[in-house]
Amino acid sequence: MDEVLVRAVGVADVGALPELIEADLIRGYPAERTVSVGLLQVHSNQQGRGYGRTACALAERFVEDTWPEIGTLRLAVVDTNAQVAAGLWERQGFEATGEVRPYVYDKLESTARLYEKQLGE
Repeated sequence: MDEVLVRAVGVADVGALPELIEADLIRGYPAERTVSVGLLQVHSNQQGRGYGRTACALAERFVEDTWPEIGTLRLAVVDTNAQVAAGLWERQGFEATGEVRPYVYDKLESTARLYEKQLGE
């Protein structure tokens, strides 16, 4: 199966400035029946309002409706963001796999911990 990248950007109108919710979903990576969540981001001004939870649910529903053959959602939580992100994903049913990888982006060097959720359970 070829990898497929879906990028969704949503705008929540909150007063004078629109705030972005962004998600990247990659079908077929790292395995055929897996979708990797490459990014799910809620603007920091809007965190704690349920937008992340809603975006997670919408992404999961999109995967189930669009690619019913997919059995696993997979993502990585970077340690520098774990205090915010790990709890969100765990509350959505994701479990740490125990797999840890180096993470380097621009000048940031950290580690990323992998999480998975089985669909259809």
